Amino acid sequence: MLIVPLDEAVPLPNQIDKDWLTAVLKRDESLSAGAIRNVELDYLTSTNSHIARICIEYDADTTGDAPRSLILKTVEADAGFIQRSEVDYYTRDYLGLADAPIPKCYAAQVNDNGSYSILMEDLSSTHERDSPPSLKYGLAVATALARLHAFAWGERRIHQLGGRIPDESKLDQYVGHVGRGLDSLLEATTLDISDSWRQTSSIFSSIIREKCGRGRRAQSDLRSSMEMLTLEISFIRSRTANGHESTRT
Repeated sequence: MLIVPLDEAVPLPNQIDKDWLTAVLKRDESLSAGAIRNVELDYLTSTNSHIARICIEYDADTTGDAPRSLILKTVEADAGFIQRSEVDYYTRDYLGLADAPIPKCYAAQVNDNGSYSILMEDLSSTHERDSPPSLKYGLAVATALARLHAFAWGERRIHQLGGRIPDESKLDQYVGHVGRGLDSLLEATTLDISDSWRQTSSIFSSIIREKCGRGRRAQSDLRSSMEMLTLEISFIRSRTANGHESTRT
């Protein structure tokens, strides 16, 4: 995976030029020879950021696995509530994870005022924005989430990423907060799932506290468990809504 230098300025969308983009792709070795002939921008709608798709044309003698389009995401200081954590997500958190299930990052910049920019892989040709629910798609999502969470397991990795092992009071707070939403979700699916699911919240709570007592993987295990449960219930509801028979345990 490319190690992205964060001290290099990323231009604003209307300032993107072919020379800068050519240099970025050659540094990444996506572009072996040749150069970019022309770039065009297509601005996309977004709630908290400015997103532009950069469509790229290359010279005829260009070689390499160069992308035909890229996504440039820019977030202003007053909307950058996530701040550098999103840049870290693409440039730091999963370095060393082979075939990480996240878009490739070509360049990124974080400013002192909290604004940031990310130049990333455009997945629009292979991924749908709003994919219809299905068991195959759900399993792919759950597997991707599991790989990302597992890569951050262990006390050493948690500290490397700037985190801390939560104590019992923090776990109680987290489980209590998530539990309120989980109870509502279970109540809303009362006709779709068996009564055995009603005990899920307390079971997860006791398992995670036990793991926390050993000082390992507490946050990752808890989030993964809740995400898997939410995905499972969502698929059950979608299958029922589409006239399919629900799977019961």
